[in-house]
Parts: sequence; structure tokens; C-alpha cells
Amino acid sequence: VKCEYCNTTGSYRWISSSHEEECPGYPVECPNHCETGHVRREEISVHLEECPLAVVKCPYAVVGCDSVVRRREKMDHVMGSVVQHMEYTMLTNQKELTVLEKRLDAKDEELERVKRDLQDTKDRLGKKEIVVKSLEKSLQDAEDRLDVKEKAITSIKQELEVTRCVVKGNEETIAEKGRELDEVRKNSGKVQTQLKTAIDEKGRELDEVRKNSEQVQTQLKAAIAEKGRELDEVRKNSGKVQTQLKTAIAEKGREIDQLRQNSVKFQTQLKTAIARELKN
Repeated sequence: VKCEYCNTTGSYRWISSSHEEECPGYPVECPNHCETGHVRREEISVHLEECPLAVVKCPYAVVGCDSVVRRREKMDHVMGSVVQHMEYTMLTNQKELTVLEKRLDAKDEELERVKRDLQDTKDRLGKKEIVVKSLEKSLQDAEDRLDVKEKAITSIKQELEVTRCVVKGNEETIAEKGRELDEVRKNSGKVQTQLKTAIDEKGRELDEVRKNSEQVQTQLKAAIAEKGRELDEVRKNSGKVQTQLKTAIAEKGREIDQLRQNSVKFQTQLKTAIARELKN
């Protein structure tokens, strides 16, 4: 069979017993026993929102009126309690105004605190700028010292080149003496003896020149190595100063960005709070 209220089909026994207890179209009596009488079960919640006999709160409950009346009597209650409702409203507004004033005072104090924090940050920024300028000067001094070291290395290289020219000239002289020795050997034994003596003398001179040349080269290498270490130290100090300078500048940048974000955020929150309170 088919249910006469919702058109659901089933056995007669089920339709007439269990189904009726949950049928959405089954007519049920209003809980408030209003003149509407019976309504469909699925529409009972909608009906209760409009039922004239439903018990409801006074519209002025939000300002302190604790009266409850039938829905159809609500307007009579409102019209008959105008003075009392106005008193409730004024009292509530006064309380809200007091709360708002306290909140505004708190916001003013917070604003003053933010201003002080901003000034402190500006002061710290000023000190950091002094440190940055000091670091810049240190960097410039390091660069100047580096230039001096480079000039000293250039001078040493020039001295080394001069020494090489002297050594080359001595080698050419020895070669010339060798040729003269060959010529003397052709002439006589006496000349050979004199030549040997001269050769021994020139050999000693050559050994002395070579010894002096090696000593000069050793000293020159040691001086170049020392200058290289000094140059590496200057470069390392210069890199460290640049790193500290970049770090200090980046830190100040982050502090300024954070301060700006906090200031904008606070101003937005303050405006929102004030607008909300004024609206309420």
C-alpha cells in the first residue's frame, strides 16, 4: 500500500504502525496548541519559528530586559515597556561607552609605547650607522695598506730584474775571459801560468758573484713570501670587514622592515577596533 501522507509504499502493517511514527508528512499537533491545529511533521520546526503562542524573549533582552512573552504578545510588551526599555538601553550604552573609553585609553598607552619603541629603534639605528661608517673607514684603510703592499712588491720585482741583468752580465764577462784564456794558451806556458792565476781569480769572483746572487734571490723570495702573507692577511681582514658591514646593514634593514610592519599592523588593528566599537 501507499502512505497517504508521503506516498511511501510498503506493507499495510508497516505503513500503519512503524512508518507513521517517522513519516515526514504525518500531521502532528502544534506543541503550543495554537489555532493552526495540525501541521506536517517535516514542517513543525518551521511552524515553531512563526507560532503565535511560542514563548520568546523580549527584543530588548540584549540590553537587560528579562521578560518572556507569547510571540503574539511581544509587540504589546514592547509598546507597554518603552520607558523601561529606554532606561535599559541608556544604561547599556553608558556601560559600553565606559568600556570603549577604557579601551581607547589602553590603545593610547599602547600607541605611546610603540612611539617610544620607534624612537629607541631610531636611536639604535643611529648608533649602527656610526658603526657602519667606522667599518667603512677601516675598509678604506685596509685598501690603502693593500695598495702600499702592492707597490712594495712591484719594487721588489724591479730589483730582482736588475739583479738578473747583473748576473747575466757577469756570465757574459766570464765567457769573454774564457775566450781570452783559449787565446793565451796558444801563445806560451808563462802566459798559461798567468792565465791559470787569472782564471782562479775570476773563478773566485764568479763564485762570489753566484753566492751573492743566490743570497739576493733567497732574500728576495723571503721578502716576496712575507709580502704575500701580509697581502693575504689584508685581504682576509678586508673580506671580514665587508662581511661585518653587510651583516650590520642587513640586520638594520630587517629591524626597519619589522618595525614598519608592526607599525602598519598596529595602526590597522587600532582603526579596526575603533570602527568596531563606534559601530557597536
